[in-house]
Amino acid sequence: MFYDILAKFYDIIFPKNLTIFNFLNSYLINQPSNILDIACGTGQYSLAFAQKGHNVYGIDNNKNMIESAINKAFLASIIVTFDVFDMMQLNLYNIQIFDFIFCIGNSIAHIKSIDELNNFFTNIYNKLKKNGFFVVHMINYQNRNIFDKSFFPIISKENLQFIRWYEPSNTTGEIIFKAKLIHDNKEYSISNTLLKLDVEQIFDYLQMKFSKVELFGDYNHNPFYLDSNSAIFVCQK
Repeated sequence: MFYDILAKFYDIIFPKNLTIFNFLNSYLINQPSNILDIACGTGQYSLAFAQKGHNVYGIDNNKNMIESAINKAFLASIIVTFDVFDMMQLNLYNIQIFDFIFCIGNSIAHIKSIDELNNFFTNIYNKLKKNGFFVVHMINYQNRNIFDKSFFPIISKENLQFIRWYEPSNTTGEIIFKAKLIHDNKEYSISNTLLKLDVEQIFDYLQMKFSKVELFGDYNHNPFYLDSNSAIFVCQK
């Protein structure tokens, strides 16, 4: 329910970020490239890459997000293949092998266990062409400031307000994600248990699969530090 409502306002709350796009674009080897956008939301980055002539596929498990993405592609006369699809079933998706795959927005934290995450990375590896790149982003929970309720700024636009924060969990290996969306005096909220990912552990998993793994602390290619807000892994097959 919450993500169905969020889909209506997603582009207002999270507009396309040029710094993120340029970071992703820097890892495209071929022109055109076959690109897979995992947890694509309303497809901002899928559409941006398609506008540059790439063959783009976007998947998300939320029907409303995908419907919005398809509508935007239709209105802009841009060809992108958007599908409602579970990223944990990636081994069953399409016959395409991709030059570039990305999964941003801390989406991998929604995977239920480390074993499932390891299977996800295996499926990614198998879907990549030789020398292809995989970029994945996660929140750095080692930065304790993340758990300050005021860490993420309140997003207020037009008659809309979006608030999000993380809380520690009493269960080892988990964190709690909470969010509120307020529109026209109606409030929608969510509380989700997410996998508390460890940067060093993820780095080790990826190094076991990929020929090269780099770690950055932001989308400006700055190094990762323990107090970085994000961890961005760039993996080459």
